[in-house]
Amino acid sequence: MKKIQAINDHVVVEELIKTEDKTDAGIIIPQTVKMEPQKYGKILSIGEKVTNLKVDDIVVFHQSGGQAVIVNGVIQRILKNDEIYGVLRWELKLMFITKNENVLKTSLLQQLLSEFSSCYW
Repeated sequence: MKKIQAINDHVVVEELIKTEDKTDAGIIIPQTVKMEPQKYGKILSIGEKVTNLKVDDIVVFHQSGGQAVIVNGVIQRILKNDEIYGVLRWELKLMFITKNENVLKTSLLQQLLSEFSSCYW
């Protein structure tokens, strides 16, 4: 299996591709119609000059950022460190059910799951 090793200040990411979104009314919006201003990627490899990122971080970058390559049938992008806008981090909070509540308050977890349930890794 082929693998690209990043060098210098470059980062290799695997593009995370969102599948179709669905509106509240059930209408499917395919990705070919909906254009997002940014893309997400999972870091596969980092160069020796990159100190603020690590492998497996999920990063945000411009939709036309870096150089796209296909390795083993997967779209990967080779980005410079300064082309990455940020790293997605989640704060997980435990939610408890009180005696007066029948519904578990999991809005943060539901938001997290809905954001990336349409992505495949």
